[in-house]
Amino acid sequence: MAHNKNNYVDYYRMYGRFSLKWQHRVFPCLIPPQIRHFILIRKWQNTHSNLNKFLLKTRIHFLQKRSFIDIPPQTKLGNGLLMYHTGGVIVNDKAIIGNNVTLSPGVTIGKTANKKGDGPGYPKIGNEVWIGTNAVIIGNVTIGDNVLIAANCFVNRNVPSNSVVFGNPAIIKEGKQNATTGYIRNRV
Repeated sequence: MAHNKNNYVDYYRMYGRFSLKWQHRVFPCLIPPQIRHFILIRKWQNTHSNLNKFLLKTRIHFLQKRSFIDIPPQTKLGNGLLMYHTGGVIVNDKAIIGNNVTLSPGVTIGKTANKKGDGPGYPKIGNEVWIGTNAVIIGNVTIGDNVLIAANCFVNRNVPSNSVVFGNPAIIKEGKQNATTGYIRNRV
């Protein structure tokens, strides 16, 4: 893996430093699989060679099978995506994820095949969003900035900025200026 500071913004979110000392250059396997996954996605998005895209997509595919993270390389990722643990995360390839977002295990961000209203759509996640374990966000919804989505939530409607979301179906408490204080660390 090339040592490019822009590729390691996710590493910074987890460890609070950009410095990837010699061990990460000599032993790239010491980089956690979720961060390797994000680095490969960012490289895939920044390359224009079809051969490189194919090789990177193959590496992403094999890493997905080992880490149980299903985030396709086409997904638009903001800077500083953080996952403390691997396992069971599914994100649709047309979803948009903002800066400084934290995903917990079991999160699903996907489309809906709803035939009513606007039809199928894809979630747009804002900046400074913390998403708890087993939360599901589906459909053509927009999650604002500075939002905390508690564990086991089912979100299928828009969430304004500065909110806390909990329950199934989702209950939204607006006007929480410090909704993610203590949850979002090492902002980039």
